Amino acid sequence: MKHSIAAVLALLLPGMATATVIVDQQSLPGGHQVGLNGHYIKVWQQEVTAGVTGQLVGIDLWMYPGEGRFFVNPGEAYQPRTQVNNFAFSEELHFLGTPGQAEWFYLDLTDANIFLSAGDAFIFGMQGTLGGGGSLYPFGFLGDPYAGGTLYSQTGAVFQGDMDFAFRSYVMTTTQVPEPSSLLLLVVGMLAMGRLASLRGPGLLARPAPTRSSRRGCLPG
Repeated sequence: MKHSIAAVLALLLPGMATATVIVDQQSLPGGHQVGLNGHYIKVWQQEVTAGVTGQLVGIDLWMYPGEGRFFVNPGEAYQPRTQVNNFAFSEELHFLGTPGQAEWFYLDLTDANIFLSAGDAFIFGMQGTLGGGGSLYPFGFLGDPYAGGTLYSQTGAVFQGDMDFAFRSYVMTTTQVPEPSSLLLLVVGMLAMGRLASLRGPGLLARPAPTRSSRRGCLPG
């Protein structure tokens, strides 16, 4: 009986995978904030450590509206800015919004196919496209609000050491669940085996099975 149930469970429970997008890592706005100049010669780079296994599908950035090159790539910082065009994600984007007002801007990374295991490092960053006053103004926050990585300046040096970007990273995770049809079959199978067990109660099991005599009758002498 136990072996039969185990066999049914092994057959039916593999099922299918469901995907869920969660906020994995974050450094929220708060405390003392500093606007970082997005000059075209400056390349800001934030290191992040993934907390779960899955696909990195997006990043929220807390910044003023602006335009520039945004990039994301697996691996630890600091990654040379000369390689930015070879990163998993590297695009020039223009975020529209209210001038002079910081808000969340979302980077859609679905097509970058960045898959991470828990504990893996990745970097994201940006570079302005204009000279002078710059075209990007992301915000860094003092007090080292994010313990899983460090913010680097364009020279590859740690920027102050107690500052990180305000961001949120989104990861799509998968969970194995039984298919509805498999669940139905499992329930029917369990009920059938339970019914069979009830019919084979102690009384029936103790009753001897009928036997067929091998002796032939003898004629009276």
